[in-house]
Amino acid sequence: MNFLIQEKQREKDDAYNEYQFRIFDQQAYETQDLQNREFDFQNQKANLERDIAREIQNRESNLINYTNQRALERDDLIARFQFDIESRKMQRDQDVEMVTQQVEFSLQQFNF
Repeated sequence: MNFLIQEKQREKDDAYNEYQFRIFDQQAYETQDLQNREFDFQNQKANLERDIAREIQNRESNLINYTNQRALERDDLIARFQFDIESRKMQRDQDVEMVTQQVEFSLQQFNF
């Protein structure tokens, strides 16, 4: 009888120990899962911050490039039309000179 009681006690102890190991295993699994989730969260956060910084840098770079491109286009337009501008200035000066000569000629004829 004593043997049966000891056997039952041993079975009960074994069952309790197995139960405790299952609880420890479950807690270890949950702890590891939480640590993995925290690690993933930190990685995703760092990636997002890096992506945001890269996007801001790209936009700033694009804005600078656009501004520089517009300045170059403006300079190209000025250079392209500079000849026309100079030509019109010369034509204007010639027209003024011609009118001045005509006025002087008319005045000379009028005085004679």
